Amino acid sequence: MIQRINTVISVVYFYRSIRKLFVVDWRGAAWFMAMLAQNSSGMKTFQTKIIRVLIVDDQEFIRKALRRLLEIQPSFNVCGEARDGIEAVQKAFELKPQVIVMDINMPNLDGLEATRRIRNELSDVEVLIFTQYELLQASQAAENAGARGCVSKSEAARELVPALKTVCEHRPYFPTV
Repeated sequence: MIQRINTVISVVYFYRSIRKLFVVDWRGAAWFMAMLAQNSSGMKTFQTKIIRVLIVDDQEFIRKALRRLLEIQPSFNVCGEARDGIEAVQKAFELKPQVIVMDINMPNLDGLEATRRIRNELSDVEVLIFTQYELLQASQAAENAGARGCVSKSEAARELVPALKTVCEHRPYFPTV
């Protein structure tokens, strides 16, 4: 039985490392899922906390790129997208994400004012500002608006995932001097 557990765990870790979860042996997968569900034998189980994310940017290709970047991560679920600050506020109330990735400069209602409105009403929703502007100035404005962090668009591939995980733990993620 120990050998079977080790085999299943090795397979899961391998597939998670390539960001795809395939079922090769349905009997082994069914057994593994049953073991995770029952936990009656005292076997320690693990659960992946799924973080619900709302993406807000006026440029569609940015939203799609962020969605693709986050969807390959097993701990993120993109629950929606918005094109401007007004739609962001509406979708935040409707979808109740854990974190919002928010552009600053958008039509109708900018990201900072949308952040203020969301944080005033939904204090448990964290906001991560996503900007192309000078990061230190944007960070100060973001923090004043109630955002928990700030990431540069040019550093998204490297910093977005750690920043989202940090702000979801209600910890700040701002650049240091």
